[in-house]
Parts: sequence; structure tokens; C-alpha cells
Amino acid sequence: MDQAERRQYLIRYLLSENPEYNDTAIPADEYGQKRLLRSLFNVRLPGAIGGDFLAVQDEYLREAIREKGITDASSLAPAAPGVYLWQGDITTLKCGAIVNAANSGMTGCYVPCLEAADSVGTDSIAFCCISTGVFGFPQKAAAEVAVRTVKEYKNETGSAIKVIFNVFKDEDLAIYRELLGQYQ
Repeated sequence: MDQAERRQYLIRYLLSENPEYNDTAIPADEYGQKRLLRSLFNVRLPGAIGGDFLAVQDEYLREAIREKGITDASSLAPAAPGVYLWQGDITTLKCGAIVNAANSGMTGCYVPCLEAADSVGTDSIAFCCISTGVFGFPQKAAAEVAVRTVKEYKNETGSAIKVIFNVFKDEDLAIYRELLGQYQ
């Protein structure tokens, strides 16, 4: 099975699980199929699934990773002591934990996640630009909260966890570079 056949198999399987999707057409183009597959992955409720599906899914995802490439957190240079800045697709970053959470006020994300990661001995954790997308939290203010909170946590706890701020836009990269340049 090649990658296109795997993708179509996964789509057909997931569509067949729910009668609500009986009239859903599989797009002819690769981009449309990838969007549909991702949507089906995202809305599927937890539950048992066949071994054949898992085998095809594993091979599909392995190939997708091979095509995209992976950045290992250990290859990143620190932007500040124990803090790293990385621009790219978060799904291609290999690190101990990834937080891709969002809420309207940026409340309760950083410290609980850092505590949880530290409690299980995770060596690194990546945070995306939290709440700046659909929630519309101002980018600079969000970055200031993120950097300040991480700095305070690391100073108060002595945590050695590597914290990675993941950005996608050039504008966010510039904001974080500026703030992390002041990080002492």
C-alpha cells in the first residue's frame, strides 16, 4: 500500500464507523483527503479500533514523519538559560511534552503543565503561542505572560526542565527573541 492508498483506507474506515457520515464524499485531491482525515481523527471519540486500522495508521504516520522531518529538542540552542525558541510546525518537534492549549484569558496553563512535567521527570516541554489565534489575545502580551511565568517558575522551583517556546509566525519569533534577550 502506498501513502495515498493508506490515507484512503483510513478515511473509508473512519467514515464507515458512523452512519452520520454515509453521504460524505472523499475528495479526489491529496490536500482535501488530508483535511478530511485530520478532521475524522479529531472528532472520533475514544474507543476500540481494529488492529488492521492501527497498523495502516502507524505506517501512514511514520511515512508522514519521514516526509516532514523531525527536529529534536536536544539540537536546539538556548535563547536564555534553560529556555529555547523554535519556529516551526509543532507536530515535527520531538521533546518530552507539548502543550497546545488555548483559552480566552491564558489562565492556568503554564504552571500546572510545568509542575506536571517536572513531577514525572520530563526533560523538556514545548508551549505554542497560547491564546493568540482564534481567542485573539494580543501576541506581545501573551509572550510577556509566557516568558515571565516560566522565568518565575524556574527561579522559584529550581527546575531544570528545558522550556521551548514554539512560534509559527515571524512576528512572534521577533517578539520572543526580544523578550528572551532580556531574560536574566
